[in-house]
Amino acid sequence: MPRLSVLLALALACAAGLAHAERAPTPAELKSLGKDADAFARNTERNRAAKVIDALPERVIPSVAVQASTPPKLIRDTLIDQAKAFGKTAKPDDVTADLTGVMLDDAGGLTWGVVRLKGTSLFSGQRVRFDTKTIAILEDGEWHFARIDTQAQADLIRAAYPEIKDLTPGQ
Repeated sequence: MPRLSVLLALALACAAGLAHAERAPTPAELKSLGKDADAFARNTERNRAAKVIDALPERVIPSVAVQASTPPKLIRDTLIDQAKAFGKTAKPDDVTADLTGVMLDDAGGLTWGVVRLKGTSLFSGQRVRFDTKTIAILEDGEWHFARIDTQAQADLIRAAYPEIKDLTPGQ
């Protein structure tokens, strides 16, 4: 009987480890991720600030609101205003979502992965290329996106999604 308990414990430990392993997306996941990521890239390029902010993972704004003791609507409205202002000084162009080699993780029942958002921006008359690391989180059948180029951006995601353990910021 003890041998069965040890085997069961090992099997459960292996299953728990597999639940957090990276995996290739299924064809259906890749198709939906591609569709939503392309829409996010278009909205970014066209400076549709409200659509870009509304594409944030669902728990981000409520998490920030709790930390700041501020109503979520005020956080959302402020982010939209900031995105609009940024869009007036930096004109994104040729923005694309690069899904090459994307891997997904099913941490704590949450499906997520990292995509690259690439393009150019016009700053003070100079064209600058960008390649941002962007987390994609599947919630309620739709993918939501947030940049994770900096430690602060990654920490924001970790605060809202503690089940995401292995998140590395950077370009």
